[in-house]
Amino acid sequence: GIEIAAPRGTGPVPIMAEVSRSRTLAPGARQPWYRRPRLQFTAQAVLLLAIVLGMVSQVVSSRREAEELLHVNGVAADLVRLSGDLWDVETGARRYVLTGRDAWLAPYHAAVRDIDERTGHLRTLTQDDPVTAGALAHFTAAKDRELQRIARLVEVRRRQGADAALAAVRTGVGNEEMDALLRDLDGILAHWRDRRAVLAIGLADGQARLAGIVAFGAALGIVLLVWSYRTQQRATNALRQSSNEKQAILDGLVEGVSKQAADGRVVTANARAPEILGLTEDQLLGRDSHDPRWGCVREDGTPYPGDEHPPMIALRTGRPVFDVTLGIDKPDGSRRWLRVNSVPLFEDGAAAPVAVVSSFLDITDERAAGQALRDSQSRLQTILDSVPAPITYWDAHRICLFANQAAMDWYAPAGGQVVGRETAEVIGDRADAASETFRLRALAGERCDFERIDHDAAGEARNVVVNYIPHVADGEVRGLFALVTDTTELSRAVAARTKELAQANEALRKSLRAKDEFLANASHEMRTPLHAIRSFLGLARKRLGDAPDEKIARFLGNVDESAARLSVFVEDVLLLTRLEGVDPGFAPSRLRLPDIVEAVRQRHGAQLAERDQRIEVIVAARDPVIEADAALADQVVSRLLANAIRFSPAGGAITLTVRDAVPGNPAAGVCLSIGDEGVGIPADELELIFGKFEQSSRTKSGAGGKGLGLPICRAIMTLHHGAITARNGASGGAIFEAVFPRTQSGPVTPAAAA
Repeated sequence: GIEIAAPRGTGPVPIMAEVSRSRTLAPGARQPWYRRPRLQFTAQAVLLLAIVLGMVSQVVSSRREAEELLHVNGVAADLVRLSGDLWDVETGARRYVLTGRDAWLAPYHAAVRDIDERTGHLRTLTQDDPVTAGALAHFTAAKDRELQRIARLVEVRRRQGADAALAAVRTGVGNEEMDALLRDLDGILAHWRDRRAVLAIGLADGQARLAGIVAFGAALGIVLLVWSYRTQQRATNALRQSSNEKQAILDGLVEGVSKQAADGRVVTANARAPEILGLTEDQLLGRDSHDPRWGCVREDGTPYPGDEHPPMIALRTGRPVFDVTLGIDKPDGSRRWLRVNSVPLFEDGAAAPVAVVSSFLDITDERAAGQALRDSQSRLQTILDSVPAPITYWDAHRICLFANQAAMDWYAPAGGQVVGRETAEVIGDRADAASETFRLRALAGERCDFERIDHDAAGEARNVVVNYIPHVADGEVRGLFALVTDTTELSRAVAARTKELAQANEALRKSLRAKDEFLANASHEMRTPLHAIRSFLGLARKRLGDAPDEKIARFLGNVDESAARLSVFVEDVLLLTRLEGVDPGFAPSRLRLPDIVEAVRQRHGAQLAERDQRIEVIVAARDPVIEADAALADQVVSRLLANAIRFSPAGGAITLTVRDAVPGNPAAGVCLSIGDEGVGIPADELELIFGKFEQSSRTKSGAGGKGLGLPICRAIMTLHHGAITARNGASGGAIFEAVFPRTQSGPVTPAAAA
């Protein structure tokens, strides 16, 4: 957040500052010296320096006097402690004399040591005081004599006993000398107490002078404050101008910036804020966070109450709130997503914030891009999870960082974890050791393919092929991808394929047998008309002289009919052989299937009339143009129509339909459907009838042909990449359907050309 504040006493300067109305000098005018900021500053600095120097001098003097007073107090304290030590020496020695206990000598020895140290320390402290130095010299000599006397008394008690020591004590000499020593110390102490009183009076005078200097400095400060008032006024004007410049900077930000009062009302904002929020400045100012028109929602789409908005939380807690994402519905109905930061503002000494500054950035496009990235990652994850082979990624420290679903299913039993684990934990110690050499080579940048034995989640041993693919980034190998291919099923598939080949060999043997049967059938079909031809020619030759011409003509007619049957059979065999051969002579072109149907219908008109049969042609295809060989397509239509005529009863109806093979799918082709009213085909023979020399059991009575027509039709449809099937109609009879491929462009060949 950004706040622009004026100097104390001038009031707040809003973000959108007013233009200064302060008085300005005429061009070329010169300010008086006392109004020049630089001279004012120099004069104030000199006066303040003088006051500071006076205060420093007085403080130094007072500090020196205070240090001397501390020195005097230290000397007096040592004198008092020395007096106590002398008393301890005397007391300890006397108690020893009376009791004879060595325990009373401990304070005596300690006091002797302290007296010597303290006397030396006092000589050092008082070396600048001749009176005390002389008194201490006299005291030292007397002290040494007294200590020697007490030492002799102790020695007498130790060697001569208590009576001798008590006799020495009762003389009273020791008391007189000790009293003299203490009087000497009291004299020295009185001297130093007098010095302390003098120093205390001087220190009090110095503190009074320091207080006077401080009072003078305060008065001078007030004068300087009044003197600089106008200078501050000019500074305020300059600050207003600066605030205008800062406002221009704020208005140039891509972020919106707003300031809200303690009650949540928006009191000011930069130019970008209304634009982001889709409001005018008047609509924005005065609106608070509880206004329902904001239409705020959380990231999950739930409503975002006003008292939970970042500015209100910052006002309530007094702490800044950063990086909060929320959605806001603009007046035009669109929803924009914002990232909001709110910082509370405090006045000096205030416990609660008086305002809050918020910045918000439109992250709608950024959020959409992030969502697109997450969607892309999700799709990639979905794709990898759909790959049946286990795929993992390992870093240089053998830690798994990624595993697709197949890998987790392969390695992790009962939903265990793969990501984050080491190789030995995932694939086992034996497989890990077998892979170590290849792993090191892959981490050196070499792709490695090898085989090993893995165990799947069920614990079953599996033969696998592992591909280690190095992951190189910025010229450095960061890790490796591992692709595991289970070859166990492949081995089983090889065995199954071997079995299939054996079955294919068996089928080939059956095919050879079928070929033999075909040749046998073909021989039978050829011998029958040939036998008839020979028989009728023999009869004609024997009866040529005595038989009537009409009878001879009937014999020759039978010969011609048998020859025609034989010719048709031979042509069918040759056509089927050519269609199944290497070069069937296939020449496709664009043809209209209804035209072919109409031409075939006209050719069979005599047969239809002879059997009093009706034919209905229905063209329901959206585009009945096919890609086909004209002659072969004509063969299919003609043979299927001939079958329908042959198997339909006299006076029956035949329905021929041209339609789309799959409604709504032009690529599926055009279907030719021919239905009759014959005896139909048994369900288990619907595919059998397309075999060579195969006939339906319902038509072997003589109504059927030789069993080559439908195989020829299937061979033709196979050559066209089409299909032909048979089924039974709902009300009886058979329906044959042939699907031709549809073409997309090019000229259409007329039916006459076909």
